[in-house]
Amino acid sequence: MQYVAQAGYAVVTTSSPKHEDFVSQLGSAMVVDHTQEHDALVKALTVEGPYKLVVDSISLPQTVAVNAAVLAAQGGGDLFTLLPAFGPEALPEGVTRRFESWAVILREGKYSELSEWMYKVYLPQGLARGKIVPLPIEKVPGGLRGVNDALSRLQKGVSGLKLVTDPWE
Repeated sequence: MQYVAQAGYAVVTTSSPKHEDFVSQLGSAMVVDHTQEHDALVKALTVEGPYKLVVDSISLPQTVAVNAAVLAAQGGGDLFTLLPAFGPEALPEGVTRRFESWAVILREGKYSELSEWMYKVYLPQGLARGKIVPLPIEKVPGGLRGVNDALSRLQKGVSGLKLVTDPWE
């Protein structure tokens, strides 16, 4: 989201109230509370549209359903997801799910200049200047033995941080 906002686009995103301030600092024009009931969330997002591009960075069945409903309310369109569908899904008429990993696309030869700029200029300079804000990191102790603990925590739900392990610990 912060990359799109830095490119000059007005970004409408969702967050829990707990993380709204952090998400706002990343450059969003509007943050909608995603803990609302489905219909209220769809309505709140639809009011902020219409949208030129809808990206679901979580891409779970419930988030896809919300974003697909928002697109359907504005007449349809493409829903870009960061994960493929987990199985058959029923999308509203006029809504198409598009899954393509941008990291894989950047490795295609025709995007070599963009890939080089992204990894060698934009990301290093953005991080060094504080323009790119990573999520807070929490180290899970135990090296590779700690991976199961990290996975258990992820299954229970982790929000607003990245869990990492040090395999050489």
